[in-house]
This record gives sequence, structure tokens and C-alpha cells, in this order.
Amino acid sequence: METKINTTKPELNKLTSFRQAIYKCFTRAADALFELLDALLCSPGLLSFPELSCAPVFRRQWPSVYEALQDGQLDRDQLLKHCVEILPANPRPLLVGDHTAWGRPQARTLNDRTFEHQPTPIKGQKPITIGHGYSTLGVVPEPEGSWFVPLLHERVKSDTTPSAHAADQLKRVCPLLGVRPVALYDSEYGSGTFLAHTQDIACDLLFRIRPNRTLRRVPGPYSGRGRPSLHGAVFRLSDPTTWGLPNASWEGEDAELGPVRVECWYALHFEDAPKRPLDVFRIQRLNARGTRRDPSVVWLGWCGQAPLEISTGWCDYLRRYVIEHWYRF
Repeated sequence: METKINTTKPELNKLTSFRQAIYKCFTRAADALFELLDALLCSPGLLSFPELSCAPVFRRQWPSVYEALQDGQLDRDQLLKHCVEILPANPRPLLVGDHTAWGRPQARTLNDRTFEHQPTPIKGQKPITIGHGYSTLGVVPEPEGSWFVPLLHERVKSDTTPSAHAADQLKRVCPLLGVRPVALYDSEYGSGTFLAHTQDIACDLLFRIRPNRTLRRVPGPYSGRGRPSLHGAVFRLSDPTTWGLPNASWEGEDAELGPVRVECWYALHFEDAPKRPLDVFRIQRLNARGTRRDPSVVWLGWCGQAPLEISTGWCDYLRRYVIEHWYRF
């Protein structure tokens, strides 16, 4: 069935201006690169790379698809700047970052392969593969729906880590937004290492924490002898006897999750990041089955400029899953 799209002249002018700006970012082999990009956008379900040369918008011969990538050059900073400029205005942009693997276990001649985590449905098998890891950072442009706008999708080289690369991506994107964003990350980034990497970045962080992690409280008053303590009492997520009473709590009904109980403890920190205090939220879904896919309890960490509203603020984390759809489709 044919789909009709009503496009106004201002929208076409905006699209034309954007395409011209992107074209100027290609500093070498610009025509071939631009037509290759158009071919990629207009050719769903590709079976091979040379097939791009068959697209009507690619007016060159098939060797040019290789030459475009071999000879082409682009201004990455300007390209990122133009992509950020067309985002819908938002007083509180919602960023999502993640790390995924592209398994290449048989590609023995491929440079810089690394061991990567990759889930497997086979019981007893280790969830790893050999290939390349990729770090992604993008924007959730709408409060509902599954749209995700990727801004950076880059290979994580073997001389760095996903945590350090994600922090570098935030460092490049956040100044271009003009306002302080909130960035969502899964439990791979729920660590003191990631918080230390992002210490100087103007960005609030909302991230999942593995239920076996241990945090520390603020140390008590200085005793007057020796070096002041960096850590206070232990807070083990798996041991309720270490929690004490929460600093805040809320119970209510969520449209997606059903009845929910939320508890929050203030001013905790990871042992390897004592200068990055965070608030820890325990989200309990009262109707959940308690399985891995339907957990009854989720722990979230908030490291932000202002306190997170306990009844609604944690709901932003539910928007993180749009990046999973982008990875799959």
C-alpha cells in the first residue's frame, strides 16, 4: 500500500539546508560519499556492500562505493554539530548511551579484535564473542514512542574501555546542546569508574546498578588523628540489614508497571569514586514475576545537580530501552 506524506515547502527547505550542510562536512570525495549515504538510506535489506552501487541515487560505477570510503574524508566535529542543531528544542534533553558487540569470531585477519560481552540463549555457554565493540550515544526526541536519534556510534578500540569512550562522547555532545541534559545508562556503567570519568561533564546521570554492588555512606566526623576517612558504613544492595531507613519513600500506581514502591537513600558513593556522591533508588514492582526478564526489584543511581523527584523522576529510565530497538532494527 502506498504511503502518502504531505510535506510543506518550509519542511522541504529545512531538509535541503540540512543536506547542504552535511555535504559541506565531506572534505574529500564529497560527491561519492554523499551519494553513497543516499544509497544507504534508500536501500533497506541489503545483502552485500557492492549492492549499494545498484541504487538509483548512486550514479557512479560499482568500484566507486569502495573508493568513496577509501579516499573520502569528513569533518566529524562539524557533522556532529549540524546533527545536534536540528534536534527538537527541549529544556531537559534525554540522552541514552550503550555499548554493543559486533561478533567477528572467524575474521582472523581483522585488526584490533577484542573479547566482547554478547548474550547467548544456549545454557552453559559463556556470554562472550570476539570482534569489535561499539559505543553509541543518541537522543530520545519524544516523551513517548520508540524513536531514537543516534548522534555517535563509534568503535571502541582495544587501548580504551567502553566507560572511557562513553565519557568522551558525552564530553563532545553535551556542550552542543546548550542546556544540561540527563543521560541514561544500563548497569555496565553503574560504577565508580564511569562516575570518575564523567566528573567534569555538565550532565546529570541516571543509571542502573547491579544488585550485587556495594556502596559506602558519608564518613563520620573527623577523629583528629590520621588521615580523614573517605568512606563511611557499608551499604550492600544485597543485604537489607545494611540499608537502614530510607531518606525518602513513595508508593503509587504506574501506568506501565502497575503498583510500585520506591525508596531512596541519599549521599552514597562507590569506593573508587568518593568525590561523586549519588542517590540510590530501589524500585519495587509489586506485580512483577521476579524473573530476569521481569524483575521485581531494580536499583537505580542518580548523580545530578538537583535531587530527583521520587514519584516521577525515575520513570525517565524506562526511556532507555529505545536504544535496544535501534540496535535490533
